[in-house]
Amino acid sequence: MVSAIRAGRLALGWTQGELANASGVSEVSIARLETSAISPRLGTISKIQGALQTAGVTININQPIGGFNLSLTPNAVAMSRKRYLNSHEKAPEGPPTPANNKGLGS
Repeated sequence: MVSAIRAGRLALGWTQGELANASGVSEVSIARLETSAISPRLGTISKIQGALQTAGVTININQPIGGFNLSLTPNAVAMSRKRYLNSHEKAPEGPPTPANNKGLGS
């Protein structure tokens, strides 16, 4: 289940802090859970799974047998794609010019 939670978080492009905010579970607990430093309580798993599901990620346990898969809503895919593209956007190269300095005034 821990691997499934981490996969769900990463599928959304969320940090541990973002998952903590969405679930009400501390960031420290999520970090410890993901590194197997603690055995998660059922209530903690339920909160995290609920936050992921609200964001559009469903964890399907034992599909395939002994494993898991994730189902993402179209909105979750779009959000993840947008976050990915924003985080990989290149800054304009070279000195400011009218072409790469739009909206900054002259």
